[in-house]
Amino acid sequence: KEGAPPSVLGSITDLCLRQISMPVVIMKRALAPKERTFVVCLDQALVASWKAYHLIAQVMKANDKLVLLKVFEADVEAGLPADEQVPAMRAKFEDDIESRGLNGQFTLLEPEPGVANVEAIIAWVKDAAPDFCVLCPRPDLTLANRGVSFAEKAVHDLSKTNFILIKY
Repeated sequence: KEGAPPSVLGSITDLCLRQISMPVVIMKRALAPKERTFVVCLDQALVASWKAYHLIAQVMKANDKLVLLKVFEADVEAGLPADEQVPAMRAKFEDDIESRGLNGQFTLLEPEPGVANVEAIIAWVKDAAPDFCVLCPRPDLTLANRGVSFAEKAVHDLSKTNFILIKY
């Protein structure tokens, strides 16, 4: 629409784009001609996390580094089946990293009491300053209707971070 801000797509377009399952790259800064660091924020939905990891593993070069970042919440962890808990998730990812010969690590992030997960992740990513932060936003309209989603907040607050968004 003529004269509308470039971030406003319109409701029909916005609703359609939320359902597309494809990676989106948001470049906010140029990459240095060196090894790249990818931080994949692992979701509780293991299928989405595995999809994101596989995509990044395929585009990594020999000198690139991969960090799989998982927020650990003891109360949530206790309610999960054993194969979805951190030890099993860590073993699955680390075995695959080793089999591919990637330079990667599995990192647990335990937020301080009273700090929201999104704030803890944003602070960690700011400190780490990776070349790319990889997120798996959910095309769930109920989350967007309650306010800003995690992905929107991260893209907004991490003004110097490049993103790869992998919707599922």
